[in-house]
Amino acid sequence: FSFPFSDIRDDVVFGKNVDYVLEGNDLDPRAKVVPWTNEIAFETLEAGTFDVGRKSQTIYETAFFHKATKTLIVTDAVARVPLEPPAANSVDKLLVVSQRSTADPIPEDTPEARQIGFEKTALLVNYFFPEHEELDPANPGTVVWTEGWHNNFKALA
Repeated sequence: FSFPFSDIRDDVVFGKNVDYVLEGNDLDPRAKVVPWTNEIAFETLEAGTFDVGRKSQTIYETAFFHKATKTLIVTDAVARVPLEPPAANSVDKLLVVSQRSTADPIPEDTPEARQIGFEKTALLVNYFFPEHEELDPANPGTVVWTEGWHNNFKALA
C-alpha cells in the first residue's frame, strides 16, 4: 500500500524485493507453505477494499503466534484509546479535524472542540475510512462527518 503513488516497486517501499505475500492462514491447505510455519502460526485478515486515489485497494492485516513462547505478534490490532485527548496532541490539528465538514471554518479553541477533534482523529487513525466520514456528493473533495461517529468513538475507547 503506497498511496498516493501506485505501481511502486517492492524494493523501493520495503527496501528489498518481496519473496512472498501471505494469504489465508497456516492451516489452509491452499496457502503457500512458508519455511517457518512449524514455529509460527499466522492468520491474514482482509480489512476491506477501498477506493483510494481512484484505484481499488484491498488492505490486509496479519497476526502471528509464536508457538514455543505462546507470544502473539500483531501490528495495528492492539491499541488503547483514552476517552480524553492526551497532552501531546497538537491543538491546531485537533481543531481542524473537529469540523463537521472540511468546507466549514475552523472552530474556536474550546475544550469541546478539542475533544471532538481528538475523537475523530482516533477514528481516522484506527480505521482506514471510518464509518460516518463521507465524501460530500454535492461538493467534490469535501468530507463530511455524519451522525453516529461519536458512538463509534465511544465503542472504540
